Amino acid sequence: ISLVVALFAVIYYFDLQKELQRKVAKHRAAVEFELVQMIFTVERVLQHNRNVILMLQNYREIAGPEMKQELDITLADMLSGNHEQALSRMEIRVGSVMMSDVCRGLISVLRGDDTASYWTNLQQKFSEHQRDMLKRKAEKIPVKVNRLSMALLFAFMALWLGVLIIQMAGSFLELFN
Repeated sequence: ISLVVALFAVIYYFDLQKELQRKVAKHRAAVEFELVQMIFTVERVLQHNRNVILMLQNYREIAGPEMKQELDITLADMLSGNHEQALSRMEIRVGSVMMSDVCRGLISVLRGDDTASYWTNLQQKFSEHQRDMLKRKAEKIPVKVNRLSMALLFAFMALWLGVLIIQMAGSFLELFN
């Protein structure tokens, strides 16, 4: 019996581990999808202001739930400690190459570097990545749409044939009367 319990414990452990990996991947994908908008905002704000905390606070207001959560943690960390370390911790927490690029750019802004071309290049790169993500997502949809389209086609044909049969039956009855 103890062997069976141990086997179930191992199976349960691996199941929980897979579930955790799925949640982390979903969170990372949601944050990565929103990075294009964040970069666009950062690029526009940098023309007038170089305050990274204010920039992140302003973007937090329009951010999605996953990005808002990351920004809340990062802003609290920035306000209570070293700004660069807070951005580095956000980079590690999200675990995304794209977020690493954004954090690296924000750290450069904190250091006073001129990063206008960096943000422009990053925005182009991430826009392409976002288009690819949307294409992959759209490629999954036609399978569902095709099934529903066929069901809708058959429903319309059945309706049309039903009306046609009723009209023909009415015409035949009038013809024989």
